[in-house]
Amino acid sequence: GCTMLKLAALPDGVTSIGSHAFYDCVNLALTELSESITSIGMAAFWECKNLTLMEFPESITFIDRSAFWNCENLALTDIPGKVASIGENAFSGCTGIKSLTFFRTSAPAVGVKAFKDTPVLFVPYNGTGYDGANWPTEKVVYGAALSDLSIHEGTLAPTFFPGTYVYNVSVAEDVENVTLTP
Repeated sequence: GCTMLKLAALPDGVTSIGSHAFYDCVNLALTELSESITSIGMAAFWECKNLTLMEFPESITFIDRSAFWNCENLALTDIPGKVASIGENAFSGCTGIKSLTFFRTSAPAVGVKAFKDTPVLFVPYNGTGYDGANWPTEKVVYGAALSDLSIHEGTLAPTFFPGTYVYNVSVAEDVENVTLTP
């Protein structure tokens, strides 16, 4: 609950962030974690609304329940391959996460509503277990993720978003062909 804490980095050598370590530290503005961190405890960053992490270090293996609850500016794009367990509600309320890519062929264990507000979860084409307990199968996309889509002329609708499969292109009447570039 240190609401005035504006720590931007953790010291090198930190291997674990304990339960409730930065609970409700709303001004905590970490942009990266030390490469030595292997675990993040329960509610470690609960309500850290200014946390803008874009990636985890490859060393992470465990993310406990509610670790990032309501960290609405969290902007992660992937979960490293060593992560074996993600707790209940770990990323609930993290509305800044638009999609997560997983690199493990076998799915990590996940708790209930771990990805409640994450729209799309990209998993390996040959991935197994991503349809198991607590995996929101309606959000899981197997195989390569389309990372961009552009047209040389006209308007694409809806606006590009990974995991959206159907688009409409509106062009002027005199346009004879349209080039889509994935």
